[in-house]
Amino acid sequence: MTPKRRTELAGLCLALVTLALFWPVTTHDYIAFDDDQYASQNAHVTGGLSLSGIKWAFATTYTANWHPLTWLSLMLDCSVFGNFAASHHLTNILLHTLNTLLLFFLLQRMTKLTGRSFIVAALFGWHPAHVESVAWIAERKDVLSTLFFLLTLLAYARYAVEPQKTSPRKFYYALALVLFALGLMSKPMLVTLPFVLLLLDYWPLKRIAECGVRSAESENTVSKPELCPWHRILLEKLPFLAMAFAACVMTLKAQGTGAIRSVAEVPVGFRLLNALTSYLRYIGMAFWPAKLSIFYLLPEKAAIAPAVCSGSLLAAITYLAFRFYSRSPWLLFGWLWFLGTLVPVIGLVQVGSQALADRYTYIPLIGLFVAVVWGVDCLLRKSGTRAISAGLATVVLAACFVLTHRQLGFWHNNIALFGHAVEATPDNYFVQYEFGAALDTAGYTDEAVAHYSACLRLNPAYELAHYRLGLALTGMGKLDEAAFHFSEALKREPNSEELHNDLGVVFAQQGRNDAAIGELKRSIQINPAYPQPYINYGNILQKLSRPAEALTNYYRAQALEPDSPEVLDKIALLLATCPEVQFRNPPVALKFALRASELTQNQDPTCLAALATANAATGNFSNAIAVAEVAAGRARDLQMSNTVLELEHDLAAYRQNRPAGAPKEH
Repeated sequence: MTPKRRTELAGLCLALVTLALFWPVTTHDYIAFDDDQYASQNAHVTGGLSLSGIKWAFATTYTANWHPLTWLSLMLDCSVFGNFAASHHLTNILLHTLNTLLLFFLLQRMTKLTGRSFIVAALFGWHPAHVESVAWIAERKDVLSTLFFLLTLLAYARYAVEPQKTSPRKFYYALALVLFALGLMSKPMLVTLPFVLLLLDYWPLKRIAECGVRSAESENTVSKPELCPWHRILLEKLPFLAMAFAACVMTLKAQGTGAIRSVAEVPVGFRLLNALTSYLRYIGMAFWPAKLSIFYLLPEKAAIAPAVCSGSLLAAITYLAFRFYSRSPWLLFGWLWFLGTLVPVIGLVQVGSQALADRYTYIPLIGLFVAVVWGVDCLLRKSGTRAISAGLATVVLAACFVLTHRQLGFWHNNIALFGHAVEATPDNYFVQYEFGAALDTAGYTDEAVAHYSACLRLNPAYELAHYRLGLALTGMGKLDEAAFHFSEALKREPNSEELHNDLGVVFAQQGRNDAAIGELKRSIQINPAYPQPYINYGNILQKLSRPAEALTNYYRAQALEPDSPEVLDKIALLLATCPEVQFRNPPVALKFALRASELTQNQDPTCLAALATANAATGNFSNAIAVAEVAAGRARDLQMSNTVLELEHDLAAYRQNRPAGAPKEH
């Protein structure tokens, strides 16, 4: 078999296995962590490609980043396939597969070593730490930016071997600059690319005259670009450095609105210690990818001993890499690649409250893979046991395949993802909260309460957990506990209109009407455009037999949300059943009830019940009976037992040609 055919077959194998491994992701749902901002709930994205969308993509720093090409790629998915999670997942998988192929062909072209290049590319494509970058729609920026990163390196490698002052050489240099710009517009983490180009000049391109590594390996296995002095090598990187600097400025500007933590919050010494520890954890992740999590919380205190051990190990490896730079250039190349490409995300500039992330390894681990694969192969070749290298590679790649397949399963939905994160990092208050929220959304309220409580044991000041726990306890009828948690949340967010509204609802259910009205008025004062407190205030006023004021508040809510079924339903019930004749208006009530039912596709039992009540108020008892029977059926299907009982009571009245009684509570 010719070398060309062997390379083609290796590439085909890489592509097919990578596609097969990640294909199950196409059945996964959106993740309730950033996917809403990037895709599912972002109107600019779901609307597909448009002139206004393109303008927004280039102008916005939404999500504290400037990456217009990432936005455009997500818009394109929606234009071609519609707003489905599967379409975004499919694009991520295709991009990751293409990246795996590009890495293989890049290494093979520069080194002419197909076997080693294949193993490095397979490790990149099938490593569990890279699942996050592929399976998470919000990380489109990872796979897209890496595509342009690798294309830039390919163009640069071609530029390096072209004869001096020729048109093709100028073309490939210009192409590399354009591709780099596209990469920076996908994710600014690529700012270290000029440094990577210097590493390529050192090895495997061996362009730097002063390095003296050209004779370290067989001259028959490597391309022979023209040797260049240091000053020329550095000069040709200046345009790349200028673009990287501009990207840094844009990123700092985008993230400077709250995303970047101040030195007062996270001191410089703490950052350095955490950075050293994180490097060691990333190395561990590469060799033993266990207990991977979507979020690793920044520790409260700096761990000095692990940081010292990590720093010592990093220094020792760095010393050895420089010590043998001429005999084993791949070691220095791979090690500096790993160290350097992690710098933007190692925590020296601390963004958010995470210590590290799986997705940050997507490009950096390439360096470690090169150093290890080349090193192991050289050792086996020198010791005369090279025959076992294929078997060892097979075992390692098979293990990666199995572990990645398992890791992908955790990304199937929110409960699986955050449930695994809790198992991997049980002392992480953030994933405890997110797991609780996932369970809560799915209807597992008791389990959700347990994890909200676990979150608050780890971080008693976490306002979101107090808020969600308060809502859950309200639904369970534990009003005293709910009021406590809403009050605790308000201590930290005193100007939250939602918290004041929800505390007002709890007070109303406890019969503390004055306290409830005070909280609802405070909510309205904070945000007059928030409709919910008007509705709840109206409910209290109805109970207090003040229908005129109740109706006024309902109409205010309707002015803010004209097509809210809840508001229309409230107005319809009050107009249909108000005991004070001067406020009763059955024909208008029927119009509101019809609109509310229409907005819910005649499927909501509460709106259907209001429509039946309005029909009965106008004297149309046959319609009232028919609608109420449908409503009762829907309520039974949804296991709304209280609503079923109310509807059966109303049906008995309608069958006797009597209207329903007082307005129902919602």
